[in-house]
Amino acid sequence: MLFLMLLCLYPNNNINNGIYNKNFVQALVFPTSSFSIGQSTFLPQRRRRDECITSPHSTTAKTINHQRRHHTSSSTSFSSLSMIFERMSEECIGSLVTAQTESARLSQPSVGCEVMTVGIIDRPEKARQTLNSYGITLRKARLTVENMFREDENEEEEDNAKNNGENDNGDKNAKPKKNSIFAMSPQLLNMNRKARDVELPFAPPLKRVLSRAGSIADSLDSPTVNSEHVLLSLLGYDANLGRVPDEIDASVEERGYARGALAVFLRMEGVSWDSSTFSAAEFCRRLIMDMKYPSSGGGSGGGGELVTGVSDKKSSTPTLNDVGTDLTDLATRMELDPVHGRDLEIQSALRTLVRRRKNNPCLMGEPGVGKTAIAEGVAQILAAPNMLERLDELFDRSIDSGTNGEDLFTKQEEVNRIQQLAKLCPAKLRNHRVVSLELANLVAGTKYRGEFEERLQAIVEEVTDERAPPTILFIDEIHTLVGAGSAEGGIDAANMLKPALARGKLQVIGATTISEYRKYIEKDAALERRLQPLLVKEPTVDQTVAILEAISEKYGAHHGVRYTRDSLVAAAKLSERYITDRFLPDKAIDLLDEAGAAVQMEHAFHSTSIPMSPLPEVTEQDVSEIISKWTNIPIGKLTSTESSTLLDLETSLAERVKGQQRAIKSIARAVRRARSGLRDAGRPVASFLFCGSTGVGKTWLAKSLAAQYYGSEKDMIRIDMSEYMEKHTASRLTGPPPGYVGYEEGGQLTEAVRRAPHSVVLLDEIEKAHRDVLNVLLQVMEDGVLTDGKGRSICFKNVILVMTSNVGSRQILELVSQQRLQRAQKNGLRKKKKRRGGGGEEGSTTFEEFVMGNEGLNGDDSALVESMIAAEEYSALSEVVQEELQKEMKPELLNRIDEIIVFSPLDDDNLRDIANAIVDASIERAYKERSIRLVATESIIESIMNDGAMNAAQFGARPMRRAAQRIFEDAVSDAIVRGFLVDGDRATVDMGRVENSMTGSPTVVIVREKDGASLMVEVDDGSGGIGSSAASSSRLSNAYLNGRDELQPDMML
Repeated sequence: MLFLMLLCLYPNNNINNGIYNKNFVQALVFPTSSFSIGQSTFLPQRRRRDECITSPHSTTAKTINHQRRHHTSSSTSFSSLSMIFERMSEECIGSLVTAQTESARLSQPSVGCEVMTVGIIDRPEKARQTLNSYGITLRKARLTVENMFREDENEEEEDNAKNNGENDNGDKNAKPKKNSIFAMSPQLLNMNRKARDVELPFAPPLKRVLSRAGSIADSLDSPTVNSEHVLLSLLGYDANLGRVPDEIDASVEERGYARGALAVFLRMEGVSWDSSTFSAAEFCRRLIMDMKYPSSGGGSGGGGELVTGVSDKKSSTPTLNDVGTDLTDLATRMELDPVHGRDLEIQSALRTLVRRRKNNPCLMGEPGVGKTAIAEGVAQILAAPNMLERLDELFDRSIDSGTNGEDLFTKQEEVNRIQQLAKLCPAKLRNHRVVSLELANLVAGTKYRGEFEERLQAIVEEVTDERAPPTILFIDEIHTLVGAGSAEGGIDAANMLKPALARGKLQVIGATTISEYRKYIEKDAALERRLQPLLVKEPTVDQTVAILEAISEKYGAHHGVRYTRDSLVAAAKLSERYITDRFLPDKAIDLLDEAGAAVQMEHAFHSTSIPMSPLPEVTEQDVSEIISKWTNIPIGKLTSTESSTLLDLETSLAERVKGQQRAIKSIARAVRRARSGLRDAGRPVASFLFCGSTGVGKTWLAKSLAAQYYGSEKDMIRIDMSEYMEKHTASRLTGPPPGYVGYEEGGQLTEAVRRAPHSVVLLDEIEKAHRDVLNVLLQVMEDGVLTDGKGRSICFKNVILVMTSNVGSRQILELVSQQRLQRAQKNGLRKKKKRRGGGGEEGSTTFEEFVMGNEGLNGDDSALVESMIAAEEYSALSEVVQEELQKEMKPELLNRIDEIIVFSPLDDDNLRDIANAIVDASIERAYKERSIRLVATESIIESIMNDGAMNAAQFGARPMRRAAQRIFEDAVSDAIVRGFLVDGDRATVDMGRVENSMTGSPTVVIVREKDGASLMVEVDDGSGGIGSSAASSSRLSNAYLNGRDELQPDMML
């Protein structure tokens, strides 16, 4: 039995969001092969789609017809039913799909006539008027059918219990206990799937009903088979007799009720008849009268207006229906999202629409602020009165058969909302509809001249026709009317609509951006004076939160998740703060949507498919992770890994930048302040001005920060300010204004920050730029915003702005020389006093020791004394540099900088560390490129350091980089080129004795590890560049080698 149950369930590929397919219906009615169990027909295999759309006379159709004659007893031929389905209206096919879904919800093996009645009541078409007059609603029909099947199940259970008792008593002839597999099928096979995901076949009685519906449609001169024809067939209407046979009303089974639609109507409660007074013949007669005379059919009651709703509107405006979308109809079917936070704008639009003249509102606003939503809100207000009249039907349609029956329309607050919307509808706009006109659909397919004009003129005539229902056109991007469809010697769409707009016969709601309104519509004065502009501003964060609360339930139902209140607030605040090139509420809704999708996918990946499991929650952290991926900005709670990174930021930076602890601490404090959320969100993370001599690490510290915290040195935006020495070059930062060359390319600074808003911005050598160029930075450092040449506001609120300058370098050099001279003199003075005292060794007392003695400190406080001296010397350096900065730069610029950091000159310990770092980098490159493992001896490091130490105060560490190239890298390169070192070798690089050189120049000895062979390479003594002291380095290295065993190289270059 379980296998048979599996055969009747199919994956759903034919029903998608309410789109009905005739091929899908035919596939259910005409399976390739079938077998019968009782009165139900099962499908052993799924038919191919192409077999469902063949002609009745095709080979496939004949084969299927042949199979059906052998596998079913139905008298209906495949050809006749196939033709009927080709004639069915979309609403009629929708009723079949509703019946299919309802049967699956009720765990039925097939779709029968009783459930088909529910589908017809859901999609009644012209039968709505008659059903309303009898008080028949979808909810009543559903409850009636459920009770009918529940009673059948109870009777089956009683029979099964009786049969089971007989079997227990030993009666071998008793019937076996029947297993109701369909009652348990949702639990066994469909735990997490809704009822609409299951496809069931149609029962043979229903197939005969559908076949008779075609004959009824022919007898009533209808080219299509509609829902009302199927309802007549369900009640037994005979097309040949033109009435319902008398024996239909008298056909009652032994259990007291008839079968099919008649049974549903007889057992329905809360209607205008009882089981003794209902007559199928009378019902069919009134239905046919209402079909012929929908506005005043016999005893139609108050439902005539509802019948002339959608169907008559569509029939009177065929061209508009082809190219437009009826927003009022979508609002009636509850397919539009509720609109919140735009009450004032909607009221302004309604006031404009009821004006006598100039009653065409034009919504102007930035992209994403909700212009289209306002038009949808107007459509919902206009649809609300009709929705109140059909409230019971709306309640019925809202019941989700795959859930616990709870939906939006089952809540009383939703009823109150519809009532409030109905009160807002002006009396003059009652029964109006809003149709969205898609200009792209209007132009599509126009191949010859005049076709576009003809189609647009037809729409104008349909809308302005007094016999047609009053229609308001909503034209999104209304500026596209200007020039649309115009050819040489022709007129565009805007000029074709002007006469109808001027006469007041045509009403339009337009939507466009402010810039496009000025660019296109303001230039056409005749069009502008017929439109009433309404400005739509970007909503605030609080309004956005209210909007998200209103739509979160629908988004949650779509993703299968639940949004927390904190996630909604976070979506509004974080999107407003970090996504600066878009507008609320669009960017917040996108963020909420993607967060729901991410949580749903993560939950599906780890889900155990437990039935009735709670929905996963979208939290604030989930929203933060999504926006972090969008903007590459670390947002959300600090993880343990990131916390340790922030705490160790000074250590990691100090490993790369030597001798600048004060600058490193300032940078680390700014980063921690920003990540903890305590910084001012309206300004950049921090703005620094690095001052000092060249080569002390100003640019290198900015690169190190980008590499250590932001992930890569590529996250640093570097602008060389020496390129902006002229006044007119300021436009290169923000982009040229309109009309100039390069306007579309944008600015070098603004475009780089727009693409990477979370980065380090380095403005190198800022003193070399023109003073007017520096004025551009004022608003960046104060407000964190810079406007580019296109008028866009670029956000600098998530960048660390670093400016470097060499201002005061000469003064720093002079001051450092004085400080060192004074220290040397004081040390010399202490030596003389020590000799006069006659105690101790000459020169054993330093200046630091002297200070310690005066302050009463011991040897353990030497670090404190050194920091005191360093602080005093740094304070003197800072004062000198600030005096020079005030001469070079404007005070308004200096006053906006968070901290001015003066980089101290490098001492011997710093130089040694830098030399080691330079050589390590060269060794790493050799291993990465050639797999050669090198070891540099201490003599190599000392030679490189000594080469740059003489002028380190003036030129910094850059001379050592050149020395490393000349001493270390050139020697290794020669060894590789000459074949002494090959890929995979290991070698030691050491300084050689000068005496071994034929020219007296320094030498480098490379010893190969595998065989001990050595190669001596002479160093070019005169190629050190500025700041180099190659001769002295050779002497120092020779002195360093004294006392060592002399190397005997095998080769000399």
